[in-house]
Amino acid sequence: MDIFITDVKLDHSPIVPPLVLSYLEHSHSLSVSHLHWIPDHNEICVKSTHVLENVSQFSHQLVTCGIDGYVMMWDTRPQQSGKKPTSPHKTTTPPSLTDLDLTWKPFYKIPLPRSELPKTFSATRVSLRERQRGRRGRQGRGEVGDVENQQVEKGSANIHPIVSQTDAGTGPEIEGASTKYFVGTEDGEIVWGDWTPSKDQESGKFIPTRPDYFSYGHCGSVVCMERSPFFRDILLTAGGWTWAIWREGEKNGPLLSSCSCAVQYTCGTWSPSRPGVFFLCQQNGGLEVWDLMDRSHEPTLSQNISSLPITSINPFRITSKQEMLAVGDSAGTLHILDVPWALKNPSTNEDGIMEAFFERETQRVGFSSGRTAARAAAKRESMTAASAELTKEESAPEGELEPVWQEEARREYEDYLATENKLLIELGLVEPLPQDND
Repeated sequence: MDIFITDVKLDHSPIVPPLVLSYLEHSHSLSVSHLHWIPDHNEICVKSTHVLENVSQFSHQLVTCGIDGYVMMWDTRPQQSGKKPTSPHKTTTPPSLTDLDLTWKPFYKIPLPRSELPKTFSATRVSLRERQRGRRGRQGRGEVGDVENQQVEKGSANIHPIVSQTDAGTGPEIEGASTKYFVGTEDGEIVWGDWTPSKDQESGKFIPTRPDYFSYGHCGSVVCMERSPFFRDILLTAGGWTWAIWREGEKNGPLLSSCSCAVQYTCGTWSPSRPGVFFLCQQNGGLEVWDLMDRSHEPTLSQNISSLPITSINPFRITSKQEMLAVGDSAGTLHILDVPWALKNPSTNEDGIMEAFFERETQRVGFSSGRTAARAAAKRESMTAASAELTKEESAPEGELEPVWQEEARREYEDYLATENKLLIELGLVEPLPQDND
């Protein structure tokens, strides 16, 4: 079955039918807002949800999120076909991706309930810590000059659908593999959690774990959640009229956040070649380039690309000397931009400088949070002491408080008379009293 139609004689856009549709009753009840492929060097165990090494080096799993408040994990490997051979000399029909049509179900569902309300987080973006690597298998930060490894974040995984689920989960478990996920919501919250199931105290069954924490990051729907290609624990988010940079595990808030701009953001992405540069697109068709090595309070470059809202952006480094930026707007127009030299060539030790910058911001956020908590505790103590003093005065007998009140009133009245007499003398209305020379 040909997925793409290349007949040049067609005078209209061809309609490509879907190859596989999921089972509606087990899918998202509302719109799917984001899809994220699991990297092809690991896989999630269908039974235990542990992260295993993918020995086949083909990507078979993906993660979706929707505004219905669920994050779902899917596997594109169909079950072994149940068709029996009609002849003893024939074997069973090999599995095919079309076997999943209208029967495809997620193997794991992660609900996103709110802790204070009987509602759920409406997810618009999802991000996992592990990302797609280059063919050489990069473990940590990429080398700035390695062009192949710089495309790991936007690189596509090897997808091989004609594999049965009987071959799933055959690799060893990866020790220390992250099972954390970040979710951006329709209301601007940033949610962080762990997909590892926990044991229910009442039923004894393993159930999905509730999100660990959330923070009000933006004043509008989160439209961008991108991990830095140089630092796996650094995320860029944008929503409404603001953007923010977060660090995984830092629960005191974002490391860096912007003030509100005049136009809403629609999408964004990191630069694949410079650790301190990222791009943000706006509702009015504008493009902002932020260079944290230069300044952090305003964009380094602002340029209008289209008269319509920009809906998608994707940078691509062709060679070590050429980098392009693809931008698409709401009318379906694709704009290809050439990234200038200053925005694609990193400064000396830029990755180390940015790493130190993020570390300083982490310490600053922790210190600020600690000082805020200390001031709040001191304020509570002072209010408690004042309340105790007031209670003590109210509970004291009336005869004990009367002399104290009379003494304070007498002093205040004497001060008033002295001030009044001094003012009258200065105005010449009364003569000063003669001084006694004896």
